[in-house]
Amino acid sequence: MLFLFVITTGLAAAQEPDGQAYTVQATDTLSSLAVDFYQNYAAWPVIQMATNAKAAQDSRFSPIENSDQLSAGQLIWIPTPAEAERLLGGGIELGPPELKPLTPEMLAEFETFVESARERFRIPGAAVVVVQGNQIAFAKGFGVRELGQPDPVTPETVFPVGSTTKAMTSMLMATLVDDGKLAWDQPVVEIWPDFKLSDPEITPQIRVRHLLNMSSGVPRVDLVWSGAGLTAEQIMVSLAELEIKTPPGVAYRYNNQMVATGGYIAALAAGGQYGNLLQSYSDLLQARIFNPIGMSSASTSIEAAQAQPNHITPHDFTLAGEVIPTHYHADPDITPAGAVNANALDMARFVMTELSEGVTPDGNRVVSAANLAETWQPAVKVTKTLSYGMGWFIEDFRGVQVIWHDGDVLGAKAMIVFVPEANIGLVVLTNRTISTGFSYSVRYHLLNLLYGQEFEQEEHFNTQWDEFLVAIASIRAKLNPLVDPAEVAPYIGEYEGSWRVELRDDNTLWAVRGPYGWQLLQADSPDEFVVNNGFGLATPLKFVKDETSGEMLMTFTLTSGEEGNYRRLSP
Repeated sequence: MLFLFVITTGLAAAQEPDGQAYTVQATDTLSSLAVDFYQNYAAWPVIQMATNAKAAQDSRFSPIENSDQLSAGQLIWIPTPAEAERLLGGGIELGPPELKPLTPEMLAEFETFVESARERFRIPGAAVVVVQGNQIAFAKGFGVRELGQPDPVTPETVFPVGSTTKAMTSMLMATLVDDGKLAWDQPVVEIWPDFKLSDPEITPQIRVRHLLNMSSGVPRVDLVWSGAGLTAEQIMVSLAELEIKTPPGVAYRYNNQMVATGGYIAALAAGGQYGNLLQSYSDLLQARIFNPIGMSSASTSIEAAQAQPNHITPHDFTLAGEVIPTHYHADPDITPAGAVNANALDMARFVMTELSEGVTPDGNRVVSAANLAETWQPAVKVTKTLSYGMGWFIEDFRGVQVIWHDGDVLGAKAMIVFVPEANIGLVVLTNRTISTGFSYSVRYHLLNLLYGQEFEQEEHFNTQWDEFLVAIASIRAKLNPLVDPAEVAPYIGEYEGSWRVELRDDNTLWAVRGPYGWQLLQADSPDEFVVNNGFGLATPLKFVKDETSGEMLMTFTLTSGEEGNYRRLSP
């Protein structure tokens, strides 16, 4: 059966009997357009063939001479699936791929791939669970809890799960909508009259759903809170100082403070007290999500996670390619956006509850199917094939809906996935910073096995990892880990924003904020450095003397584009 998929960005012209004109965007490739329109990247030659035929008759169209090059603004022709099938002579199957049964042989191949990928991506330990309906189909630990130690990772090992917490906050808020304590389209100021954004005209337009769906218009500004030791209430108040880039509901702008505020708004709506919102939220999550689903290992504090004997040691990654054990890091102020700890089996119970539309593996309903499904509805586009709902990414995988979220904290990464059509879910937990390539490869490998697709994503992440290792080795070769104490003396001291620059006994220089520490490797210039580890990995950092005041400034720009400029307060 053939399906017609129409791009709704306004870039495709009106449908004609045999196809439609399309204006190329900067990110388009022939393969990506073939996936968008036919759910098969291998169908790209038909777009080239049809466009070149059109160009011979109509000067508005530009021929595609090189399959690797499309130009933004170029007008091309997209045949209908039926016409594409005719032109291809039936040689390529169009439309969504066929789901294959989850077999023991498939799971055995999957297990082999996971271990191979873990070794390739240098992941100390991982826990992986596959669910089918409300049953565990596969659960296994790989590697060790701490590098150099014998204790193995098991499915019961507790990990930080980072931003997958957002999906739990989303489900929690859906239960409050069920109870009439919240409404998705309720203005936030009705629940908390002191809610303020930087634009007083925008403030009353923010609805409860905007706190969760990354469409508030406020961009990501993690430097406001990361390591700064703020309270829950300070996080909420900080929104008034943040720039608004777009009107609400228009564009994807990932922001942790917004989701954290959503969790605290939920706590207020449920009767929590301002001034005690962190505890109120944590109690609410325990009562409405963890307890009813049976997530006995789950908690929102480092202390609770470390009190369980079977927990991981987080690991950092350096420019030298070293994997180094580190300590647990936490920012309790944004707990609803990313502070849950749990084992893979309990995360699987959460995924099974999502798959069962709000019914736990034990058969108890936690949330209505309608309000849970509302959290899966695409609110804003992230890319052509990816949208964001409320605490979930919604991906179009070759015409199949895949719902997922990942989560990063320093030293660990989590990934949860479910495919409603297949009634399949996945949990991947790792104990190392910068393990996206591994987690995404595992996700796509399961999907490609289920739908009989080629392993192109896995190859992409392998290549990306190889290129990354070459790039950081090149950067590292030009840097010196040891500094001259006399040269760096003007940089030592306390800085704005709770930063501290310190010289350690081994003559290494560090920028420290709360629980986070960046080792600074010196570049050619005595005032220029590069971050050696953590989420700041490979970030250039410079110390500059203010020409007016003579005060020392520490400046850097993260890969996200967020800028840090901090003035030294004291030696």
